[in-house]
Amino acid sequence: MITIDFRELTDNNFCLKIEGHSKSAIKGEDIVCAGVSALAQTLVSGCEAELNAEVSGKLESGLCDIKISANKENFEKLQAVCSVFKFGFRKLAEAYPKHIKLN
Repeated sequence: MITIDFRELTDNNFCLKIEGHSKSAIKGEDIVCAGVSALAQTLVSGCEAELNAEVSGKLESGLCDIKISANKENFEKLQAVCSVFKFGFRKLAEAYPKHIKLN
């Protein structure tokens, strides 16, 4: 089971924590894990590249525990981007409720 916790913190920060594996297929063929991984990696890379956001923490197989920080002028954009990615995680959790739990 993959658990996802994505929330806004104070002081222009967001926190994303993803743990586990879906085990819906063998490694390399698991579309549930691939979908979650693609969203997480795109969020991190996009925020760094397009919003000059600071991303700290871990992003590795089976674990994503990151904090995303933006300056005040980009925080509104960061909120919008994170809202879109929360929607993406929610849609995956709805499609695969046996494999993803969104907190």
